[in-house]
Amino acid sequence: MALLDILNWTCPTLTGGFFGAGLVFLVSNIYFSFLSVSAYFTLALVMFGLSSKLYVHLMGFLKKPCSDPLAEIERIDVNLPSEKVEETVKVVIESLNAGVTVIRSLLLVHNFANSVKFAAILYSITYIGAVCNTLTLLTLAWVAAFVIPIIYTQNQSKADELLTQAKTQYQALSSKLLSLVPGPNTAQPAQVSKEQ
Repeated sequence: MALLDILNWTCPTLTGGFFGAGLVFLVSNIYFSFLSVSAYFTLALVMFGLSSKLYVHLMGFLKKPCSDPLAEIERIDVNLPSEKVEETVKVVIESLNAGVTVIRSLLLVHNFANSVKFAAILYSITYIGAVCNTLTLLTLAWVAAFVIPIIYTQNQSKADELLTQAKTQYQALSSKLLSLVPGPNTAQPAQVSKEQ
């Protein structure tokens, strides 16, 4: 079963299990240490596996029909093909190199407007950091990863329309702000140089 199938709730039982387990794990980390939560979480998984196998063997001993609740999880392919790993590492390194170049450009103010936008984003993040910690943000991201895809597929036309409107408004606001900032990419310096 692919990750997209899990996020789109094609098998609600399996997706609910992943979602619930991840949510419990993240919320538990808010109150207890990571080491103890990991140990208890793994112990609970082992106990669930043992009780499931015991149930299947007991039903077999009593000659009653039953299906193994872990059969679907056993079918999940957990092997990583070396070609896929090499491809993923290559993409990650290319993205990392591109990201470092962009960050260097923003920090050295190669483009004044982009550096100001970056500073505004960082300033906004300080307010988010004052309101909640990283673990809360991870928990919200976990919930969003399971909720947003299903909401988007159910309301795709409305969502696309809203995203297009938001993009248009962002571009209009960005162009207005850029016209106020003097720099090489705006119309003001060109007008000033024509007057001279």
